[in-house]
Amino acid sequence: MTNERHAHGLPRRRRYPSDTTDTEWEILAPLLPAPASTTPTGGHPEAHPRREIVDAIRYVVDNGCKWRAVPSDFPPWQTVYGFFARWAKNGVLDHVRDHTADHQPPLPQGMPTQKLHAGCHQPAND
Repeated sequence: MTNERHAHGLPRRRRYPSDTTDTEWEILAPLLPAPASTTPTGGHPEAHPRREIVDAIRYVVDNGCKWRAVPSDFPPWQTVYGFFARWAKNGVLDHVRDHTADHQPPLPQGMPTQKLHAGCHQPAND
C-alpha cells in the first residue's frame, strides 16, 4: 500500500513523519465515506488517492502550516482543504477521532482532532 499511484501515475514517496503507516491506513480507510463515484447518486472519480488527502491533512496539523503551504508532492491545497471541510461538516473527522481514540496505541497527533477543528478555517481568497 505504500506505493499508491499519484494522479500523474507516479507513486508519492512516503517521506514525512505525519504520513500514515500501513497499519494506520488499515484503521482509517474504512472510516472514510465512500467516494461519490461509487454511490448510487454518482459523481466524478476522485483524482487523488484518499491516503494522500489524509496525509496532507495530517501534514497541516503536524506542522501548523497554512493550507496553501502544503508541499507540492501532495494533491493541490484546494483539493485537500475541500476534503477536510466536507469531512468536518459531515462529522467524518469526529467519527474518525472517536473511533481511533479506542485503539491502543492511539494514532499520532497528526490525525484531525478538536485542535484541528478549532485551529483551521477557510483560507482567505487572494
